[in-house]
Amino acid sequence: MKSYTDIEQSKKLIESGIDKTTSDMHYEKDSLENYYSPIPLIGKYSEIHNQFPCWSLAALLGFIPNYKLSSEHNYHTCTAETSFGEETVGWFDSPVDACYEMILKLKKLKLLFAK
Repeated sequence: MKSYTDIEQSKKLIESGIDKTTSDMHYEKDSLENYYSPIPLIGKYSEIHNQFPCWSLAALLGFIPNYKLSSEHNYHTCTAETSFGEETVGWFDSPVDACYEMILKLKKLKLLFAK
């Protein structure tokens, strides 16, 4: 099961305003081949070491207020309880994808303020 954001999702989170330093994983750049490793490493992101940030499921959940993850038949949804009521996204192949979509939705609705 997918347990972290892929590079495209990480790029989109950064574009949406999520601080790179909140990542808890990172992709290493291969200096000889000039591409990022396909599997991220655990540890804080560092610009100095030419890394690219990545977020684990646990880190993504930290952004979502009063979250609830649900799974049915290998599909996943995420619900957030905001001051304006509940917001839900689903059905996705992994909890990471559901949380990623919820973060983007909350940012778009201006309901995600932290980090």
